[in-house]
Amino acid sequence: MLELLSKYIKNGAKPKENHKIGAEYELISITNDMTPVSFTDKPSILCVLKSLQSKYKLETGEIIDNKLFSLNAKVGSITIEPGCQIELSATPRKTIHELHSDLQKYSNALKEIGQNCNIKFLATSMNPYLHPDQIPLLPKKRYQIMDKLFRTTGTHGRYMMRASASIQVCIDYENEKDLMKKYVLSLFLSPFVKALFSSSPFCAGQLTPYLSMRSYIWNNMDPARSGLPRELMKHDLTLEQYCQYILDIKPMFIETNGDYTPVTTKGFLDSYPEFTNQDEAFKKLMLHMSQTFIETRINQYLEFRSPDAQLPQFQMSVPAFYKGLFSSNSIMDEAFEIIKDFSVDDIQDLLLDIPTQAIHTKVKSSSVLDYVKDLLLLSHKGLKENSDSDEEKFLEPIMQLVLEDSYCPSDYILRAYKKDYNEDLESMFDFFSI
Repeated sequence: MLELLSKYIKNGAKPKENHKIGAEYELISITNDMTPVSFTDKPSILCVLKSLQSKYKLETGEIIDNKLFSLNAKVGSITIEPGCQIELSATPRKTIHELHSDLQKYSNALKEIGQNCNIKFLATSMNPYLHPDQIPLLPKKRYQIMDKLFRTTGTHGRYMMRASASIQVCIDYENEKDLMKKYVLSLFLSPFVKALFSSSPFCAGQLTPYLSMRSYIWNNMDPARSGLPRELMKHDLTLEQYCQYILDIKPMFIETNGDYTPVTTKGFLDSYPEFTNQDEAFKKLMLHMSQTFIETRINQYLEFRSPDAQLPQFQMSVPAFYKGLFSSNSIMDEAFEIIKDFSVDDIQDLLLDIPTQAIHTKVKSSSVLDYVKDLLLLSHKGLKENSDSDEEKFLEPIMQLVLEDSYCPSDYILRAYKKDYNEDLESMFDFFSI
């Protein structure tokens, strides 16, 4: 099984000229009356899916018990998350310009359909208005199993499933060496990325003590399958070591003949003692990989999972930031140089400290802000040097916020909350909406 997983990942390597970038954009759904959206009861997220499909002639995706759970479109796949968040897994594109165009088409369509279904979509990484206990869980058996498990593994699993949203970015790799270099760099960058894109100061109608409530939740959800595994944070990490780590993780559930059951075994191989054929083994392996939530996952691409969801003006800055930093070997070497003084222990500690003060977190003899500024400038340099389509412009909104105001997105949101909305969270409903 180790060889099967390793070979699958190696087969994902592509020549640099064929590299693309993708992103997954999650949005919080809520009714116009600030009440929860359910799957089928009006106003329903199913209404949104069916309306999108009808108007734009979209291909049917996942069907469970004769109910529609996802769609396939030219711009990407559209899926529903456990708390009726809606996600676009954007089609990977050569340029961020193309990615941006796809996101605009999707957002415009979603906004129009939402109006007809009495639903708003919020570009924020936590539901600002509803407590997770108010939000119904999507009727998928796997989510019921996860929800029950997370009640035993940490304090905030139900928050993650029902009330959070993120932007995830996917990039390609040239070969195994390039893959592992990018992977290890992404782990060490994770706390800085979380700080830079902190965008969740509110939850359940309250101002929280955190600039990234979402990051706090992930720190208190399930440490056995999330965060920054110490055994992966080494510069000589091999693909086989990564694959073995994934196989050793205890699955949350297994699938047999289309049905999901929780497991009581230890690792993946203990859960499936035998396979009838390699196709079956591969299918089970892909399901298992989807149950791991470390900050960066490897498939036949790298998936960066650290950033909060963002307001529309900052959404494209997330893929731009990653594309710039991972644009060449020399830029990656410079990124390693910026954070060279941080040990594994330092990064682990920083991951726990970031949720409260984000870029303002004190570290070493300065603050995270200083490192984030250097990383932003380096990313901008990478985009200018390695792109011929002025992609650096997509980084500029977040650069202006950080370099000129020393703000992260949560600071921007809080300034609006205090100055423009007189600390009235309900009046910010349209501010958060797409």
